[in-house]
Order: sequence, then C-alpha cells, then structure tokens
Amino acid sequence: MLAVLAAAALGACASLGPRGSVPEVLSLAPYLDGELGAAVRASTPQGTPAAYSGFQLLHDGPHALDARLAVIDAARRSLDVQYYLFACDSSGRQVMRALRAAARRGVRVRLLLDDLNLGEAEDALLRIGSMAGFEVRLFNPLPARGGSVASRIVRSVHVLRRINHRMHNKLLIADGVVSISGGRNVADEYFMRAKNENFIDMDVLAAGAVVPQQAAVFDSYWNSEHSYPITALRPPAPPAGAARGPVAALDLVPGERDAFGNWPLRYQIAMRMLDLVWARAQVLADPPEKVRGRAAGPLVSDRIQALAAGARSELFIGSPYFVPRREDIDVLRRVRQRGVEVTLVTNAAGATDEPLVHARYVVYRDVMLDLGVNLYEMSPQLTARFNTLGSFMASRGSLHSKLAAVDERWFYVGSMNFDRRSALLNTESGLLIDSPTLVSRFMELVHADKLRSAYHVSRDERGRTRWTEYGLDGRETVLPEEPNMDWMRKAASWFWLQLVDEDWL
Repeated sequence: MLAVLAAAALGACASLGPRGSVPEVLSLAPYLDGELGAAVRASTPQGTPAAYSGFQLLHDGPHALDARLAVIDAARRSLDVQYYLFACDSSGRQVMRALRAAARRGVRVRLLLDDLNLGEAEDALLRIGSMAGFEVRLFNPLPARGGSVASRIVRSVHVLRRINHRMHNKLLIADGVVSISGGRNVADEYFMRAKNENFIDMDVLAAGAVVPQQAAVFDSYWNSEHSYPITALRPPAPPAGAARGPVAALDLVPGERDAFGNWPLRYQIAMRMLDLVWARAQVLADPPEKVRGRAAGPLVSDRIQALAAGARSELFIGSPYFVPRREDIDVLRRVRQRGVEVTLVTNAAGATDEPLVHARYVVYRDVMLDLGVNLYEMSPQLTARFNTLGSFMASRGSLHSKLAAVDERWFYVGSMNFDRRSALLNTESGLLIDSPTLVSRFMELVHADKLRSAYHVSRDERGRTRWTEYGLDGRETVLPEEPNMDWMRKAASWFWLQLVDEDWL
C-alpha cells in the first residue's frame, strides 16, 4: 500500500499507447502431408469416427518438455503458441530457440503471451518478434514496461481493475494437426529442472477433431482487441541473431518411458506410432472478453461445476489452490448427500507457492471435512520421500495439476484452478474428455502413489483436525498440528487476508 501511494505521489503511473491498426490473422488449414500429419494418420485406427480425437497424457516433466520440442521441430507450416508464463531460463530458451529455428525454415510462428510476467524476456521477445514469419503479441498489457512485476503493477495501479484480469491459458498447436494443452507454463520448474521447487503437473497431447476447435479459440485471442503486437508497446528491435548463452540438454535418456509406459514423443513421431486414446471430447475456453468482467455464456468454471453436479458415484479433484464459491460448496454438498465419494487433492502449507491463497483455503478445509470429503494435502517432504510422482531430488515438490475425474468416465485437464481467480477474473481453457480408458490410466498413477505423497487430512474422535503421513514401511504418523505452519505465518496470513478481496484469490 505504501508503494502504491508513493508511486501515485511521484506521478509514476504509465499510460498504454494505441494498439494501432492490426489486421485479422487466422489459423492455416491443417497440414496433413508433413511429419506430424503422417504420424497422426498412421496412428488413427481404421473406422475411427470423424468426431473423435486422440489423446495422450503427459505427466512426467522431461517427457512434457520433449513433447513440446518434438512437435515444434516436426512442424512444417504453422505453430500457434499461447502461454501465461514463458520464462527466460534454460527451458524457456530451449523452446524459444526451437520456435526461432522453425521460423527460419519457413514455419509461420504466432506467439501469444500474457503480459504480466515477461520480465527480462521482453527484450528477447522484441528482437525475435522482428523476424520474418515470427509475430509476438501480448495479452491485456500493463502500461508500464520494464522492471519487476511488482514495479510494473505499482506504475500501472491506475488501471488495476483492468490488469487484474489475466490470460491463464496454455496451448501449443503444430501444423493444425496436434496440440499440447493443460496446466504447464514454460519454465524449468514445470519440467523437473529447477533446483529449489518443481511442480507435479499434467498436459495432454491431442489430435483429431478438437485441434481445429482449439485453433479457433486461439484465433479469438490472437485477434482480440486485448492482444497487442509487441512492437506497438515498444519500438521494434533488430532481428534476433545467433543463439547466445548455454542451454541445458534435454534430461531424457533415449528410450526412457514415462509413467504411462510411453516412449518420448519424438520417437513416437519418428516411428509414426502415437500412443493415442480415441474418444469424444469438448473444448472448454473462456472468451477473451472475460477480461472486461463476466462474459456472456457458460465459462469454463460453470462447465466444470455442472460436470461435478452430475457425478453419480465418484468425483476426484486435483488443484493447487482451492477457494470455492458458495455455489461450488452447494454442488459438493448435494453430491455428498447422494452418496458420491469426493476426493480433493491440493497443496499443504509447506508445498504451496501462494501462502495467501492457502490461508483462505484453510477456512474451507473445515467445510470440506464437514461434508465428508476425502481430503489430501500434497507435502514437499513426502513427494521427495516416495518419488512416485517425479524425481524431486533435493527440491520441494508442489502440486500444479488442474484436473478432475468423474464416474470413471469423464476426465478434465486444463489451466483452471478451483479458486475464485480462475472462476471470476482470469481466462481459462481445457479439454473435457469422455474416456473411461483415460480416467483409468490417470487413476493407475494415483493408485501407484497411493496418495502417500500427501497428508491425509481428517478428524479424530474429538473432532480435532489431524494430518496423517505414511512412511516407506507403510506405518502411519499422526500429526495433531498443521505441518509447516507456525504462529508467525498464521499471523501474517490473517493480516493480509484483511486487505485482499477473496475473489482475487
């Protein structure tokens, strides 16, 4: 608050210039004669309905990065890329170099990023966006350019109502025939390459009917009045030259299979044998106009709420943040009254990267326990102990997946957290897949871990909350106090919660 007042007193508020005349650009037709098109054709069973799509879950971080690099390297006509966060670290540079190499061989590259977290990447993006065939646009830009995120927000505080809405979507489409979407941004911590903290996450590779629909969603964002060419925000820079600085090699050993038994995607493409599960699916996406407030029509959060309301036997929710709306609680109450088994997995205090959100979640933790929800909180100590959800080594493990499984049939994976910000402020996207096979593969992963990487939160016979952890020998240890939560952290959380609107969390 003091920083905001100081910025206002010094007249530090910046202004956003005109967007200028920006021509509408649409996705190219699917390119079926390239390497990706040939791999998809060879991997499509004879007689597959045209309305079906093929899916492959991407859980392991190294395989998820390999998948992105593989489809970028194989693209021959177009690449449409949309992310909330694209870091200037080893993973970000590796993906960016692959995109730049694609543009140099004649592939049309469109890169759409949310503007909030650009940081030091902005200068590089300005140079790369000056290349022929490579265009960069920024969604809902802050008027202040350069500096840290906090500094930019302070200097843009006069338009806080607008810039508080962010584009949280994650999508990569190659040649109009395959896509990768889900929870991951592009940064080391999403691919198990960071030293201090790595995320448990989930993406899905898709081919078939959903890809043109995802392309149409990308076009709606690309051509939105909220998307600014980066050259409209800062003067054009000289085109990018030769690559500079070291980039870490890919962490995969050739032939190494992932948690689902799949080969790295680049080998699947080369062998033209994509391990795809074919099923009907729906593309879920908020309209870009959501940044102005609640848009017309059902949002992603509304669709997932309806999915949960229809559960008949089992509902599984995984979300790093959990701050439900009143109507969300009403849905969970109704399905529990019908006898539906509800399991919620979120982050413990020691695993969260958003302590303030966790502090608000604590209020609803008691509500979930009152409803009889099976509640688990991911623990950084336990993820490192078991390593069934990834090789965390000395780093802290944290849940970042946003998914839901319903009645051993429906599977949702996307960018939407189960919190107020995703529901009300940010734009989100995802896939809702009607596939018992895909749900079964995901639940096999859950059962392999047996949720031992998380504390089981319950109540004792006196109604007191307790946290149960499991050792390597299977023995239970009951903790009567919340792990990694001391009185100072509780006091700090309480203080900040008095200042921040719950709908912002």
